[in-house]
Amino acid sequence: MALLAVGYAVQFRSGVRNSKRLAAFWSIGAAFATYHTWTALDAFHGGSLAEAIESTARRTEGLLGLRVGAGVYVNYAFVAVWWLDAIWRWNGRASGPRWLEIAIDLFLIGISFFGAVVFATGPIRYAGAVAIAVWVCLATQRWRAQQDG
Repeated sequence: MALLAVGYAVQFRSGVRNSKRLAAFWSIGAAFATYHTWTALDAFHGGSLAEAIESTARRTEGLLGLRVGAGVYVNYAFVAVWWLDAIWRWNGRASGPRWLEIAIDLFLIGISFFGAVVFATGPIRYAGAVAIAVWVCLATQRWRAQQDG
């Protein structure tokens, strides 16, 4: 999540969405997200997808009152979208439709919020909340600058 936060901070602060350096950074972040997802499945659920779904359902019910295990698949979608966005950045993300860029950014930031704030505990939750707040501030500042300019 830290790589995603820093990547968005650079993007929002500079206004540059399409550079080889940012694409490389994005790819490294996607690789870490893939590694995290893979190792978490093994370490916390013994490599069992069924156990991961059941555990996620229990945790979601405890936090949100809904017994849903689909968050495992949302996490897989998060990793896939991050990789697709990294590839798109290598190929010139600025050439795509703006609505799609916004949808991808909101999805990645939204899932990060749930993973780093809602479902996290202790210091990770606080660090996640600060990272999300920084993203929102930078994005808002950039959006206002574009509206004024």
